[in-house]
Amino acid sequence: MTQYTALETAPVTEIYSSRPNYKVINGKGKGIAYIFFSGNGLYFPNTEEAFQKTVIEGDRFEWENIAKSLTGTAEKIIFVRDVYKRWYLSGINASLTDPDAVTELLRGICNGLSVITAGNSAGAYMAIYAGIRLGATRVYAFNPQISLHLVNPDDQTAVVRLKNTEKQKYFDIAPTVFGSDVPVYLFYAAKNRDDVRHSSLIREAKNVRFFAFD
Repeated sequence: MTQYTALETAPVTEIYSSRPNYKVINGKGKGIAYIFFSGNGLYFPNTEEAFQKTVIEGDRFEWENIAKSLTGTAEKIIFVRDVYKRWYLSGINASLTDPDAVTELLRGICNGLSVITAGNSAGAYMAIYAGIRLGATRVYAFNPQISLHLVNPDDQTAVVRLKNTEKQKYFDIAPTVFGSDVPVYLFYAAKNRDDVRHSSLIREAKNVRFFAFD
């Protein structure tokens, strides 16, 4: 199993149903909210033991260590995770079951603050989608997926099952990018075939700045 394969077990469903799967830290700054979205590497390998240690016991959100440096400038720092590893297609908990519901929650939390979003991989997908819908001042997307039609169906049976449902509208966020003027800073691995394929889908978007690394 790869790190991108969802772990669909009773413990994961329990955390999805019983925990909010987001948290808000109040900083000392004013006027700025940072939102960090965890990717599919939230726990690895995909075993119940890893999930138990990392999420149930450790209550892990990605980006927490990096965000410590922002507490002096941010008014709010928000961490969000998708325990199902479905690119947030099922939202983050039993009450917020799709990307739009999650975005509206964040809109209420930010309440007029200037928003900056960031994420990696699946978290970068959501950072782009939510950041654009929230009118963010900047989006930082590291190795994002742009079209879920490109995911490996052998690894992503949970995602593929959603393809012909109401979730299908979220499978390709390229139109969202092209329809926006929100600045997106996209970092990708120039020698990674999947990264190149995804970044090429929005290569002509005027609001996206590309940064290729080796």
